[in-house]
Amino acid sequence: AGGARPRRPPLDRSLDRPSASALRASSYRKNLLGVTPKEVPLDCKVLLVSLHEARNIPSVDLTSGCDPFLELSLVAGESEAVFGKQTKTSTHHNSTLDPIWDPPEFFGFILMEDYKATKSRVVATVFDYNHISSHKPVE
Repeated sequence: AGGARPRRPPLDRSLDRPSASALRASSYRKNLLGVTPKEVPLDCKVLLVSLHEARNIPSVDLTSGCDPFLELSLVAGESEAVFGKQTKTSTHHNSTLDPIWDPPEFFGFILMEDYKATKSRVVATVFDYNHISSHKPVE
């Protein structure tokens, strides 16, 4: 059991989000937020974003269409209401213009207490995955 791989936390299918017990699991929070619980300030909130699907992504390659993935960034508004630079990346799908993430992917962003007054927002950018050169943003 020393080399046993940790099990993925269960999803609460009725709400289609991680269950409360999964969110309390320290290893799951590390993966979701990108930091350990000890690194998170006490006066913060967590914004949970779930990614299910994208539709009608424009084709960028003449041969394969698109290999889409998303980059999600928390952008601060008028002040530093976010906890450092927070950018999350989804998995990519091969040759599709209508990707479905099943099960959905979840991303957590740390917000400081005054986030409502700062107009912070999440910006999603779609990229075409490229194995050889840099990934291209889809426009």
